[in-house]
Amino acid sequence: MKKWLIFTDLDGSLLDHDNYSHRPANALLKQLNKDNIPVIFSTSKTRAEVLNLRKELKNHHPFIIENGAAVLIPFGYFPAMPEGCTEHEGYWVYSFSQPRQHWLDLLSLAKTIFTHQFSHFSAMNEKAIADVTGLTLAKATLANKREYSEPILWLGGDSSKKEFVYWLQQQGGNLLQGGRFLHLSDDCNKGKALRWMAEQYHLFSVPCDLNLLAIGDGKNDVAMLEEADVAYIIRSPAHPPPELKRTTGCMVSEHYGPKGWANGVKTIIYD
Repeated sequence: MKKWLIFTDLDGSLLDHDNYSHRPANALLKQLNKDNIPVIFSTSKTRAEVLNLRKELKNHHPFIIENGAAVLIPFGYFPAMPEGCTEHEGYWVYSFSQPRQHWLDLLSLAKTIFTHQFSHFSAMNEKAIADVTGLTLAKATLANKREYSEPILWLGGDSSKKEFVYWLQQQGGNLLQGGRFLHLSDDCNKGKALRWMAEQYHLFSVPCDLNLLAIGDGKNDVAMLEEADVAYIIRSPAHPPPELKRTTGCMVSEHYGPKGWANGVKTIIYD
C-alpha cells in the first residue's frame, strides 16, 4: 500500500496569482484532510504568512517556508523531535540557511557596487511591498517577517542582473527566481526540504511506501518538481511553465491556479 504526500507551492498554484484565492480547491482540500493525505505547504512565504493560511484551511501538517530555507513541524506531530531540529514557539524547526541578518549585511555591501539597481523587502515599507505584490497592508507586514532569506526586486538591466547574481554567488549566496522576486538565502531549495521531510515520514510514521506529489508553477519550484515521484505544473497567466529535465511522471494543468490545482490533484490521487 502506498501513501501520498502532497507538497504544494502556494502563490500561483494553490492560491490564485492575482487575488490569492484558494476557493476552487477548498472542497478537495477538505476531502484530502478527511482521507488523511497530508498537504504540505512549500512556499516562498514566511512562517507568519503560512500560519494564518494553515488556520484558515484547518491544515495541521508540517510546512516549508522561504523557498526551502526551513521546515516547521508542529510539536507532537511525530513521536519524537527529528534529529537536528530546534524548538521554537510550538514547532520543531529544521533550518537549511543562515539567518536573515547575514543576507541583509551582504546586500548592504552590494548596494555600494550595484547602486540604485535593486531594492529588497527590508528596505521597503509595508505600502511599497503591498504595491508590488498586490497584498493588503496587513499581509505585506507578515510577508516582511523573514527569518532566513531576503526577497530582492531587481530594477536594473539583464546584463547587470547577471553580474549581480554572480557577485552574490561568489559571496556564498544562492538566488532563486520566484514569480516576482529573486530570493537570496543559502544553498537551499524546496527539493532538499521535500527530501528531508519525506525521510522524517519514513522514520516516524509511515510503514508503507510513499508517493510524493509536488505541485508548482515557477522556477523556484523546479527542484521540488524534479525530486518528487509525480510533478504537477500549474499553468500561470504571468509566465511560461518551468522547464524540467525529467521526461516521465510529469503533468501540466489545463487551468490556472487553484482550479488547475484541484482538477489535477483529483485526477492524480483519486482517478
